[in-house]
Amino acid sequence: MPETSDDRGQARAAGAGFLAPYRVLDLTDERGLLAGAMFGRLGADVIQVEPPSGSSARNVPPFAHDAPPGENSLYWSAYASGKRGITCSLDRAEGHSLLHRLVAEADVLFESQGSALHPELRFESLKRTNSRLVHVTVSPFGSKGPKAEYAGSELIAWAAAGPLWPNRDDHGKPLRISAPQAYLHAAADAASGALLALFARNKTRRGQHVDVSAQQSAALATMSANLAAAVGHENYSFDTPSLKDEPHLSATRRRLSKWQAKDGLVQMYLYMGSEGRFSNKLFVWMRRQGAVPSGVADWDWAELPKLLEDGRVSEHQVDEARTAIAACFARYTKREIMEIAVAEGIPMAPALTVSEVRQSAHFNARGCFETLDEGGRPRTLPGRLALTSIPSHAALRPAPRLGEHNEEVYRALLGLAPEDITRLKKGEII
Repeated sequence: MPETSDDRGQARAAGAGFLAPYRVLDLTDERGLLAGAMFGRLGADVIQVEPPSGSSARNVPPFAHDAPPGENSLYWSAYASGKRGITCSLDRAEGHSLLHRLVAEADVLFESQGSALHPELRFESLKRTNSRLVHVTVSPFGSKGPKAEYAGSELIAWAAAGPLWPNRDDHGKPLRISAPQAYLHAAADAASGALLALFARNKTRRGQHVDVSAQQSAALATMSANLAAAVGHENYSFDTPSLKDEPHLSATRRRLSKWQAKDGLVQMYLYMGSEGRFSNKLFVWMRRQGAVPSGVADWDWAELPKLLEDGRVSEHQVDEARTAIAACFARYTKREIMEIAVAEGIPMAPALTVSEVRQSAHFNARGCFETLDEGGRPRTLPGRLALTSIPSHAALRPAPRLGEHNEEVYRALLGLAPEDITRLKKGEII
């Protein structure tokens, strides 16, 4: 027999986390997995729906060396964690029927196929099955507009959003954003949009379609250029002007900002102009170390743009100051430099490796990581999204194996008999 509404309410009320009352169907591939992972961490019952052959996200690197292909994607381990996993062929009529029956039991559906999703599985069809469903789509350019039917990779999303333009090499060629982030921004926006739609549903008792564009998410995530004037870049431009043409600029975009310590790199801008007080603090400390060249010690970095403009200070002298900083920092470890920065009020930070992040006393004190058993293999993952004064997060579950929860879900939610499940498996419907 399928779950009754009373059974479902009691079982879900017993769960932990802010979103324990909700059930989510996650049809996304690598472009949207994070949304469901966020809901799962907050206690929602998230059911990852894969094709019988497995999600394409299982083939996304990096790969672990302790598991076979299909089970070794660390991307999958991270972003499919917190979910149950089932299989369902969404290109078959019987698969459509199963999904509609699952939708009847769901509150939210995440998907990343957009207009490519079969018409029977789009919002207009699914809302007839469940008028309270919040249907969230993550796609390259959104479901409306002249680019709605365009395909779009991670690189295309960044290029279309704008950030590749200011990130150029010395020859003016745009540089790829190193780590895949555009669709992570989109998936996080999808999770936020779903929460807003659920909030609205509490008032209207109706679901809605939440339409997320990766291009738009990437553009909004990099709007920090709008704050340029507030940090001293009054005439900020994506084009890189020369210091001679724009002497009031801090030059941080064109100059060295990563400095070699004994055991790695430290991030620090050498500010001048409106933020020059930070460089003044740096050189006060360096003077105490006897590390400042003659002629540099008495500079006021807040006034340095004017000094450069009228020729009282040369670019060569500024380069000498940078050389002195590099030589000074090379004497210290990243930890020592960080202690100096805190004591002196100098804005800088060590560039941590993944291993150093994992071992960070601060992150561990805040309980940022959880180590799970994934098929007999340990996986350490980010856990809670935030610390709250009341219990808010569920215990994290490992990413599901392919079809791991088929019988559990199909029997409990849809009331399928074992022989029905066997038949569906043989027919490659699940």
